Amino acid sequence: MLRRLREPADHEITDLARWFTVLAFLSLLPDTAEQHAVLRRRLAFLEAPSSFFYEDEEPVRAEQTDDPYRRGMLLIARAITRSELDWLHETLGDTSSEEA
Repeated sequence: MLRRLREPADHEITDLARWFTVLAFLSLLPDTAEQHAVLRRRLAFLEAPSSFFYEDEEPVRAEQTDDPYRRGMLLIARAITRSELDWLHETLGDTSSEEA
């Protein structure tokens, strides 16, 4: 189990439900540096441009769609991502990317 926590599969970093499973047990890793390495993988994933929807291989933002339900999905995902980014930066002790 410790090996899986140290080296979660990519889908365990990118899929929210699987990521929560990793987080639920991450404190079992005795080395904080190893815990933070896993958190940095999630941070890198969240900071990469992405969307549920793409147009011409570019991520579609909430402001770019007239569909109220797609817009809702994108706004909800944005809020969740911002919260998680704040938590990750706080946990990693990284204040350089926080808004003033």
